[in-house]
Amino acid sequence: MQEETSFGEWLKRRRGALGLTQKGLAFQAGCSVVTIRKIETGERRPSGQLAVRLAECLRISTEEYETFVAFARAEPESDHLPVVAQPAVPLPPPQPRPFNNLPRPLTPLIGRNQDVAAARNYLRRPDSRLLTLVGPPGIGKTRLSFQVAAELAGDFTNGVCFVSLAPISDPSLVVATIAQTLGVRESGADSWLQRLAGYLHDQQVLLVLDNFEQVIEAAPVVAELLALCPGVKILVTSREPLRVRGEWQYPVPPLTLPDLNRPVPAAELPRYPSITLFVARAQAANPAFVLNEANAPLVAQICARLDGLPLAIELAAARSKSLPPREMLARLDHRLALLRDGPRDLPPRHQTLRAAIGWSYELLDAWQRRHATYYLALAETAKPALRGPEQRTWLEQLEEEHNNLRAALGWALSQPKEVVTALRLGGALWRFWELRGYLREGRQSLNDVLFQSERLMLLRKPDKSHLLGHAEVLHGAGKLANDQGDSQTALSLCEQSLALWRELGVEQGIPLVLNSLGVIAQSLGDYDRAMAAHTAGLSLARQLNDRVGTYLALFNLAEVLTVQGNEQQAITLHEESLALKQEHGDTWSIGWSLAALARLLFRQGNIARATALYEESLKLRWKLGDRWSMIESLYGLAEVTAAWQQPERAARLLGVFANLVTKLGVELSPQGRQAYDRLAAALAAQLGETAFTSVWKDGQAMSLDQAVDYALES
Repeated sequence: MQEETSFGEWLKRRRGALGLTQKGLAFQAGCSVVTIRKIETGERRPSGQLAVRLAECLRISTEEYETFVAFARAEPESDHLPVVAQPAVPLPPPQPRPFNNLPRPLTPLIGRNQDVAAARNYLRRPDSRLLTLVGPPGIGKTRLSFQVAAELAGDFTNGVCFVSLAPISDPSLVVATIAQTLGVRESGADSWLQRLAGYLHDQQVLLVLDNFEQVIEAAPVVAELLALCPGVKILVTSREPLRVRGEWQYPVPPLTLPDLNRPVPAAELPRYPSITLFVARAQAANPAFVLNEANAPLVAQICARLDGLPLAIELAAARSKSLPPREMLARLDHRLALLRDGPRDLPPRHQTLRAAIGWSYELLDAWQRRHATYYLALAETAKPALRGPEQRTWLEQLEEEHNNLRAALGWALSQPKEVVTALRLGGALWRFWELRGYLREGRQSLNDVLFQSERLMLLRKPDKSHLLGHAEVLHGAGKLANDQGDSQTALSLCEQSLALWRELGVEQGIPLVLNSLGVIAQSLGDYDRAMAAHTAGLSLARQLNDRVGTYLALFNLAEVLTVQGNEQQAITLHEESLALKQEHGDTWSIGWSLAALARLLFRQGNIARATALYEESLKLRWKLGDRWSMIESLYGLAEVTAAWQQPERAARLLGVFANLVTKLGVELSPQGRQAYDRLAAALAAQLGETAFTSVWKDGQAMSLDQAVDYALES
């Protein structure tokens, strides 16, 4: 069978025939879900390598292989698809492609064969599930973990996951960071540990947790995760052991050094790993560098002064282009002499490392500052774009850079002089956290920023930039608090934000805060206050020519009018709001307007228009990955489908809705629960209790990919 169609459409059908979700195909093919989604929607084509992997995952026959790859890559004379007839016998489930995000070092590991073998053997023991590589900074723990994990990858059916904990300092974020690295998303009432344990429970995975010393208080959670996931083993790098039951420790030794008490010929020195490492890194910096009889004793002394610490040796050797070994040794001796007058309780190896990086210490601080400056600029560029036509692109970019953004915020919080940087980052990122469902993390981060800001306000008078940032973060913290159902806290934070904007005389920040205050008041049942806030916000937004503030106020005024029974005026305001949103390109907000209009039109008996609007809202929300909002669209489609006298299909959609509500931990309002119960009872009466339950369970069993496809079937 051949037919003319786009590759994306064909891929979607083939994936469905194999029972694969987008996430499942992405996992097997070793790419992101976003990549699969973009290929299926025609936004991009697979690379040559990805096309080859897709052919394997999609079980393309040898005869059709070249045709498939040509079609996937849109090469000439590839207008037709490979034959993909449905097999008479169900296909066996495809073998999952193991997860593997291990970094690929650019240089070989030197002098660690025995250490790699020892660590590898520990982790292969049936009674060893947690191994910690322990040692001072610069000893090479991280590089060693890469090699050990790479050699063990074949032992774990579901792969190896490397998790850098360097960007975080809050122990409560450890489990979230692991989960997000694996692609597990935050979900309603479930804790991150519950979500991660549920994901890993039946998998055989090696987790590599790097730089654990700065979040050492999270050690008990690691032990708990192991208890919940019998197929998981964990390799940790840390300056100190975790000290939990079941932990095996491997102290990482320094690289072997020559004995300086006896002369060693230059020809013999390369058999010492410390010397080999120095020479390799020196030649990378200065290709003319050669180890000879003249400089060999000096190089040996340098490596000995540095106690065989790999990082220290690499940093020193990197200066070989500008410093010959004799001058390098003299400078290093000088630094060590200076350090001997420092604290007596500083470990010798820490003194050594400080001596080695002394040349670059100021550069490190400058790098951190540049890093924070770069990611602040990225976040602030993204902030307005999260309300525009490039919303999805920016959400994906911020997702990819999330760890870097965390690191920038963590650094800013650690520097008292960078409080404004921390405030600006928090103010720029809170909407990203909201849209992508990082409510707990976002709220905690904003609370940390506010604490630091308020502490410094007590020590010195804040300038205007400090106060502006504080006002924005108060608003963001209030918005996220309300998203989590903590309306009283949200009300207090937003009231503080509004007062500060007014005190500063900056009207531009006021409309959005008034909008949030109106939403909070409505959630508390205070409709008069909600109406007053939205009316004031709308008036000011129009004065300021603030399009976002205008369409948000119009939308929320319509929602209050709906509750008060003035549906026709509500429709008028929703249509005005929708037109402005479409002009602005705010996809996320457009989805809300479409669903709100569908709900009102359905009440007025316009079932056809309501159905079309609910379907359009679901498509937009699915593209954005906005699962929270999809709940509303799915319930609406179940309701209109029942009105079309399709009870079986409506019951299945109701099962989809119930499953998503449960997975996300969403608390339905009393009115929402009553509406659901009424619809379920009506469908059960039409189908019979047994048939209704069976079909409803079919909906519950669908993956989200399958559910959306089903809901949008014409």
